[in-house]
Amino acid sequence: MAIELKKIVLEDLDRKSQAFDNEIDGHGKLSLVDMYGVLFPNGTDKKPIWFTRHSNPDSYRFGGIFEPGDDYLSVQKPLHMEDLAQKETLVDGYKKVSKDVYGIGSEQPFSQYRFYEDHATYKEANAFDLNVEYFPYAIYKHADHSTFLSQITQCSLFSGTYEGKPVRGIGNFELMFVPQKEQRELNDYAAYIYSNCTGVREDGRKEIAMIYMNLNDQATGFYWLEGEEPIFSEEVKMEAEWIRLPYMKDHTCIYKDAIWHFGGKEIHFIGQWGYKGLTAYPRIELGGQSQVLGTWYEGKKPYKHDVYMTFNENMQVIDKNLEKMGFKVR
Repeated sequence: MAIELKKIVLEDLDRKSQAFDNEIDGHGKLSLVDMYGVLFPNGTDKKPIWFTRHSNPDSYRFGGIFEPGDDYLSVQKPLHMEDLAQKETLVDGYKKVSKDVYGIGSEQPFSQYRFYEDHATYKEANAFDLNVEYFPYAIYKHADHSTFLSQITQCSLFSGTYEGKPVRGIGNFELMFVPQKEQRELNDYAAYIYSNCTGVREDGRKEIAMIYMNLNDQATGFYWLEGEEPIFSEEVKMEAEWIRLPYMKDHTCIYKDAIWHFGGKEIHFIGQWGYKGLTAYPRIELGGQSQVLGTWYEGKKPYKHDVYMTFNENMQVIDKNLEKMGFKVR
């Protein structure tokens, strides 16, 4: 099976994870270390803010915090960037920093990410200081036809402070692995439609939906609700109307709402707030890329989450590519 749901163990956090030390995953070596999520400084009924720390094993690619746009066709408003470590910052690379913890960080500007078997801690300059409570299981994605990447995704709940004030939130950390004997770049896989939805229902049950589609109609869909068996399928259908972004000249598109069908499940996404790139400032120069945040639910009857995150990102989604897939574009 391409996806497993299981409790994370310390040995899997190494640069050569025991989980991917096999022929299928090419004895994977660590390629990317990503931490991201949403924070709710003003209550979960308000617009969340987004943070990203995107890393190579021995360097930072970028980090930023932003307020998403006011609607799904608009871009973000930067909150923190210059005060955070960026790609030129000297980084203490990802490694085992003591007997039972892995980490990555920098001294100036200060950042510190620490990963234990049962929790983590995130610190960024004077922006945030977060305690990270793992969901009971992590998602282990083995290499398959859709991405050829191996990946651990650990969904988590956040508590702590943002700009010195109490905050709560939700997000993921991800460790991505590529085959040991191959040289691959991130952009080798940059043609996809991706949705990662997490939340805690009002009855306390944790919930995850993850959909990955490449532009050749190959896909994987995953769903888990606490107390139930996980569902995995390679038969995924997407319903959405795509709209050309008004500020892009290359016919890059985005959808507001979408429905995914797989394994008897029906995942609804309701788009609300747009952004362009994961950095604090909008990256208008990135052709073919679009992103949107919003709310979500499973099934035909809407419900609310106590806390939630949606990370919907698309690459190479220009109108002609989407029309070849059978989507309507306007």
